Amino acid sequence: MKQTHQRKNVSIFIKFFIAVILLSAPLLLLPGLTHADWPMFMKDRSHSSFASRAPRPPMKVLWKFATGGPVYSSPVVAGGKVFVGSYDNSLYALDEATGEELWSYSTDGEILSTPAVKDGRVYFGSKDGKLYCLETSDGKLVWSFTTERPVLTSPVVEDGKVFFGSMDLRFYALDAATGKRLWRMRLLDYDRYSGIYASPVYYNGAVIFAGKNGALYS
Repeated sequence: MKQTHQRKNVSIFIKFFIAVILLSAPLLLLPGLTHADWPMFMKDRSHSSFASRAPRPPMKVLWKFATGGPVYSSPVVAGGKVFVGSYDNSLYALDEATGEELWSYSTDGEILSTPAVKDGRVYFGSKDGKLYCLETSDGKLVWSFTTERPVLTSPVVEDGKVFFGSMDLRFYALDAATGKRLWRMRLLDYDRYSGIYASPVYYNGAVIFAGKNGALYS
């Protein structure tokens, strides 16, 4: 009798374990949920900020890299590289393991925007009013798109599109491959306080963002 109960308990445990694996597998396959990379602001298109392993003490400094100005941009990690913008007008690509500078790209304005990496390209905005697309391998310019005011938001790249807002009161969707404008939306309802500071979220086929006017848009 006791052995029967034990076999039954083992069988229940095995079924539960298999169910957990089956339920977890789709999450591991979702874009932006790989263990190694953190390719855009708050990790992925929906800003899940999910980390499978948190850092634990004791901690030590592995490396340090100094730019020529303050750093407001959040770093992202993809393909063994760290990408970060600086107030010295440059975007930097560093070796993830050593902190060695691999390349840098200079714009005509300070960079507050957190870059986004997708399919071997890195996208970011600058206070010079442009959104840039560079090759992650060597920092070569692929394309740039000009708005009428500084771009402070962190872009989201998904479904072949780049989504971002500008201080010109417009929200943009560009073709990620070519930089061609697909559409834009101007905030007409309340422009007393100009600009879009908030970084967008892409969720269930909709892009969601906020304006400095206090309104949320989807």
